[in-house]
Amino acid sequence: MTNFHRTILCPIALLSGVLASGFGQAATYMQIPTVPNGANCIPSGINDAGRSTGNCGKTGNSANTIPWVANAGSTQVALPSLVAGQGCTVNYISNANWVLGMCDQANSVSTAVVWKGDVPANPPVMLNPLPSSLLPLPIRAADVRTAPTAMNERGGVVGWSISEDNRLTSVLWAAGSGTPQFIFPAGLLVQRYGDECTPVDVNLTLVNGYPSVALNCPGPAGSVIPQVATRGTAGYVFTNLAIPTGADYCSITAINDQLNVAGQCFYPNSDTNVTKAVSWASPSSAPLTLNTSAGTASSSININSIGIILIVRTDGTGNTTNAIWPPTPTPIQLPVAISPPSPSPPAPALKRLDAKSIRFNGTTTVVALAALDDEQHQNSCTWTVATGVVCIAPINGGQVSAITAMAPSAGYVAGVVLDGTQTAIAVTATLP
Repeated sequence: MTNFHRTILCPIALLSGVLASGFGQAATYMQIPTVPNGANCIPSGINDAGRSTGNCGKTGNSANTIPWVANAGSTQVALPSLVAGQGCTVNYISNANWVLGMCDQANSVSTAVVWKGDVPANPPVMLNPLPSSLLPLPIRAADVRTAPTAMNERGGVVGWSISEDNRLTSVLWAAGSGTPQFIFPAGLLVQRYGDECTPVDVNLTLVNGYPSVALNCPGPAGSVIPQVATRGTAGYVFTNLAIPTGADYCSITAINDQLNVAGQCFYPNSDTNVTKAVSWASPSSAPLTLNTSAGTASSSININSIGIILIVRTDGTGNTTNAIWPPTPTPIQLPVAISPPSPSPPAPALKRLDAKSIRFNGTTTVVALAALDDEQHQNSCTWTVATGVVCIAPINGGQVSAITAMAPSAGYVAGVVLDGTQTAIAVTATLP
């Protein structure tokens, strides 16, 4: 195989002309009015329509949380449970308004569900486990629960069907459907159950009517085999991603709609031969490895729709920093550092940044991050090449905030503010 190794030798600023400019002024948080009987609310997702979802604690003695959905500018609406009296939580909302979460069954065992966020009164759709089977072999009892790992913007979900003895089988549920579908194809007589793979991501682009799935599967001696499943005419076809020369193995973090893949690779003697972020332009492409002139470790956090990867890397002093990396072999790829701005008294200086997600708004790459200031308060911030770090001020007397979700097209963020009474309030902001 061919390796594309490049060493970073030039200043970060050289890439500033490659990425277009973005917004230049701060956004403003607006509180999402709290659902009845709710308190201490944290959003978990927001879509391109500004519809958000999240979870609130429940007043009184109940141990259950209240999952909710809220239209832009409107009050939270509680989502119904799968079983009366049992709890649910939510963690994502797609652009098609499918809300992904987990609910306890009657026996208090949790399983995956989806709600239709634009019709919140409807009961959740249970994402069913695999049924019992006689053929293909082996003969097996029905699985007992499910767990989701990723959702695409259509509402398709990947995750696990889980047996009574906790064996994991990778499955796909089409948007709004509770019927599990095998990702690994069946033979005439034998089906691969208990593959123990982790489906880490599912994209939106359909190939032969199905999305593509990125998986990390068990490899020899406890290693990982990174695979991408694309739909053929008779089932999914699996491609093992190429491994850079010298690496022991690699793992996948994310895949986008263009089948660009982000991940990292692991090497022997990692004290000196460090973990490196890696990109595959397609599942069949040679890997492009990020080497830094300082020789520091790096790994991928996520990838946006135009293939730019958000990475975390060490800085040689024991601290971690973030950067965006456009992984192109020519010209030389340069990670663009995400750095705290210069202090602007009387505002507290930002000291430490922690990037959370990366999106593309149609014009520029946008990163959502947490920033710790020199008064030890966490701040909600966004970053672009043109604007640098721009923070969103807390509201209602608070001094601590966090972005918990960013819409796929970076038009909105959702987050949480600790107000003046130290109550967690759910908030959203429209990004300029």
